Amino acid sequence: MKKKYIVLAACGFTIGFQINAVFVALQGQTFFSPRSQGTDAARDIVGWHEAINPVDKQGWYHAGAITPVYERSFRLNQIAEYFCGTRLLGISGSEVATRKDTDLLADYFGLSPKFQSVVTIKPQMQNIIADMAWYSGYKNFFISVHAPITWTKAVVDLEENPFDRACSTPFPADYMDFQSVVAPYTCFSAAVKGTRSYGQVERLMSGKIGAPAAKWGCADLHINVGSYAITNERGRFGIMARLVVPTGNRPTSSFLFEPIVGNGKHVELGFGITGGSLLWEQDGEQRLDALIDANVMHFFKTHQKRSFDLIGTGTWQRVGNWGSRYILAKKFNADGNYSGVTLPLINVTTVPVDIRITIQVDMVIMLAYTYKELGIDLGYDGWIRSKEHISCPPFPEKTYALKGIQNVTGFGELINTTQSKATINGNLLSEQALVVDMPSPVFIRQRDLNVYSAEAPLAYSHKIFCHIYKNWYQECPVQANLGMGAFVEFEGQLPNCVQTNRSSLSQWGIWLKGGVSYS
Repeated sequence: MKKKYIVLAACGFTIGFQINAVFVALQGQTFFSPRSQGTDAARDIVGWHEAINPVDKQGWYHAGAITPVYERSFRLNQIAEYFCGTRLLGISGSEVATRKDTDLLADYFGLSPKFQSVVTIKPQMQNIIADMAWYSGYKNFFISVHAPITWTKAVVDLEENPFDRACSTPFPADYMDFQSVVAPYTCFSAAVKGTRSYGQVERLMSGKIGAPAAKWGCADLHINVGSYAITNERGRFGIMARLVVPTGNRPTSSFLFEPIVGNGKHVELGFGITGGSLLWEQDGEQRLDALIDANVMHFFKTHQKRSFDLIGTGTWQRVGNWGSRYILAKKFNADGNYSGVTLPLINVTTVPVDIRITIQVDMVIMLAYTYKELGIDLGYDGWIRSKEHISCPPFPEKTYALKGIQNVTGFGELINTTQSKATINGNLLSEQALVVDMPSPVFIRQRDLNVYSAEAPLAYSHKIFCHIYKNWYQECPVQANLGMGAFVEFEGQLPNCVQTNRSSLSQWGIWLKGGVSYS
């Protein structure tokens, strides 16, 4: 009997937790911009820092390395909160009398007006990388090139608990078309994949959720040219010019959480410093060095597609009308009359814009211990990227207006009724007359698009890494090295007063690194 009470109490706690979670105010961004797979100063330096920083070389010297890497995100709830402010979403229709104020309106997604469910959001990203690097030097001058060949996958797993699929309850006549319309979906996780149109409503074309998507390519070409001002047995210091040539893919916002190879097609230009100092040595067999590498880059303007929510009012002006891009909208003709086409607003608020980023810094501080042919590298990698700046998004005037819960037809003809104050949470269908625009239509203007909703905010992360390796043929002109390493990277946290205060990715990874050097 006691065991039974414990089980009941645990179930009650779980249900209570879920109920509280779906009452959280929804907020977040429409686009997530992860750290580029090619930007990793820790991976660049480990294992071969002896080969690329030789002492007293009078002629040419060269080194090459390849680093296979596997990376996987964790703390999945943090990514979910970046997009939605919570990892649990309540979904309910416009005929559910007990629906919560924070529920998403099921009607907007092609779900029955009596549909009810709770969805757990689990976004995840993984990368497989083959980072190929080449380094050549002559006396104190050097040049290096990195080309990280990358396969990346981003997926949002949706675990859904439907309370009522309401398969037998269609949309009433006039709501989505002249006749009643059977809801095309019976679960939210299928609806957000955007595979079907219904009545006068077009299918979802952008911001789709749940379908796994993968991309592969070169995560940009990194070129460094520099010189050492100091190089001797006790230490070294050099400075370099850095150029990143974009070779990855350009974001299209077809998916809410989309795979991006590289930095999103930005040309980067900046500089880097590299240095090291001998801390301790014994018997000519053991030594401990401290190394530092820091890269400072500027991202030039590029074109990308981004999805925009609408602005809010009052104190919510900056946060905006969260999720409004998924509200249904009516399309009007040149005469200002409804054209018979209804669509998710995101289909027309996903537009090309110019993106630029002021600065990115990637810095490594590392201890390198060597004993004969064996070496251990242990260090910290700090990465920070300033917020994006987005140009004014284009939008056609006097063409689109929010449908909300208003009808598309009445008395056997198309009607112009709109609901300009509609939110993603919607209203009860019985409140149509209370929330209709008087007069209708009220058009969406270009200045109603919320630029902040699509901007990636300031992002930073902390990485701890370790690499163990072995050198061969140290007395020969040709040397080889092989090692393995791992890292754990944690997302940075912005002040709690800032909306969406977790804006980078937590991930772990493992790698092998092998290379040769000769002179």
